[in-house]
Amino acid sequence: MNFPSWSRKRTAGLVAASVVAIALPALASHWGGGYKRPDAYVPIWYGSMLGEFQSAVSSAVNNSYNPTDLNMVATGSPAGAEIQYVHGYYGDTGWYGVTTCQAWNGVYCGYALVQLNRSYGPYTNAQKRHLACHETGHAVGLNHSPFSASCLGPGWSEGTNGHDRDAINSHY
Repeated sequence: MNFPSWSRKRTAGLVAASVVAIALPALASHWGGGYKRPDAYVPIWYGSMLGEFQSAVSSAVNNSYNPTDLNMVATGSPAGAEIQYVHGYYGDTGWYGVTTCQAWNGVYCGYALVQLNRSYGPYTNAQKRHLACHETGHAVGLNHSPFSASCLGPGWSEGTNGHDRDAINSHY
């Protein structure tokens, strides 16, 4: 059966609008670009973190992530830790911080390494808190965010926003 050309265009337009309408909720989430933990209990180890950066990581954990369904707890050694934080002078790498999964089983990351690059410092305390919050977000499963009020978004925000917390709570 032949349909008039205006009918084919209208049908194509409706199909395109349906695809966009279906895709919009997926775009609203920034979950999945990081490394999901096996459960909400997340033992962490500060590794080489001393003083200034340990304070920034503690701030990120206590102010941005523990108010969610996550339970991030510092351990006294790397044994059993699911996230290890280290900092060092890694050189002109192009990154301020990086999170890598060291034990991926195809579903979740059993052990993530968060490295904060001191080569680009000195950092202000606010920048340290931003970096710690940003990389911790990746370590628990968040991707970059389009929202400037999020430490995973553009700019130097020091904490998570409601969108980040909702994404975490819906997955743990």
